[in-house]
Formats: sequence, C-alpha cells, structure tokens
Amino acid sequence: MHDCCTGELDEINNDDGSKSGGKPRRARTAFTYEQLVALENKFKQTRYLSVCERLNLALSLNLTETQVTLIYLLHVHWHHLANMIELVLHSAHPSPQLFCFVP
Repeated sequence: MHDCCTGELDEINNDDGSKSGGKPRRARTAFTYEQLVALENKFKQTRYLSVCERLNLALSLNLTETQVTLIYLLHVHWHHLANMIELVLHSAHPSPQLFCFVP
C-alpha cells in the first residue's frame, strides 16, 4: 500500500502472512490435546520450571524447550491477567452488605 502523503511504502504481505523480501514465517505449532493437558497439569503443580524440569517435560511431550518455555510464560501471563480482572470486577461490584438500622 502506498502512502501518497508521506511517500512511504509499506511492505507487501505474501499469501502466507510473511513480508516480501524477508524470511517466511514459521508455521504455528498445533499442540495436541495430550500435550496441553500435560502442560496444564504441570502448571497446576508448579508455576516455575527449573532447567531440568523444562528439558524433561519437553522431551516427554516431544516439544522443544522453547515451546515449553513460551507456553509456560503465556500461561503465567494469562493466569495473572485473570486474577487482575477478578480483582477489578470484585472491587467494582463489592458484595452487598447487610445493614441493621435501629430506629
């Protein structure tokens, strides 16, 4: 797309979403149901993985360490975000309090 006002050119996207002239994007990984369940169960056990735990989990799930790390980081981020939303919603709509008025 051309920007007539500034004379700048945007890069043209290819059909696969990559930019022309750059290296093509890597296909997005589709995790299996079993992999997601195993990752979720491990996350429930511990929020942070040691290097050894990450390597063993990656090997057992046939994933790379990077994939396990990214899934964990995203899960921690979404877990934190969900907690923050809950906190905001709870503070915006506090539970009704019962008041006893004495005449």
